[in-house]
Amino acid sequence: KVLDIGANIGQFAITLNKFNSFNTKIFCFEPNPVAYKLLEKNTKNYKNISTYNLGIGQNKKSSLYYLPNKSATGSLILKNSQNKEPAKTVETTIQLTNEIRKITAINEFDLIKIDVEGYEFEVIKNISIKTKYLFIEISGNRQRNYRHSEIFKLIENKWGQFDIIYQDTFQKEENNFEVLLKFT
Repeated sequence: KVLDIGANIGQFAITLNKFNSFNTKIFCFEPNPVAYKLLEKNTKNYKNISTYNLGIGQNKKSSLYYLPNKSATGSLILKNSQNKEPAKTVETTIQLTNEIRKITAINEFDLIKIDVEGYEFEVIKNISIKTKYLFIEISGNRQRNYRHSEIFKLIENKWGQFDIIYQDTFQKEENNFEVLLKFT
């Protein structure tokens, strides 16, 4: 079972599904209503992919900011959504939830993928499920409310010790880098 947090229009879930000979169940959470419509459309023919128009965080309504026609720039952090076009940023109200277990009826996932444009610390803080692997986009040179040492400590406190299986090249000037962790 796979949990895709920040599913956007389904790129990760559909790609994973193409390489997945076991027809693993994939649960996609995407709070942006515009991206979510495309996620539904793109995954409608995959019976093993379920989609939810929700963000992960503390149970509440929140603002999401994005640039029209650029769904990948959406974020709960205004500065991370603006790119170089702050005047065109759209604000919309979304629903956050921390009830993944209740919604999916699953307590442990084989893989959790998190790609939430700077909001990853809050996502991890607010989920209470287990996983064997975590694939996460970590913010580098963009607005975030944590230090890198803090997010790795939070991950270890949440799921235990881990080995880094893969890590993107990290450069101070980059917006983000990806890391794949295996929990022991």
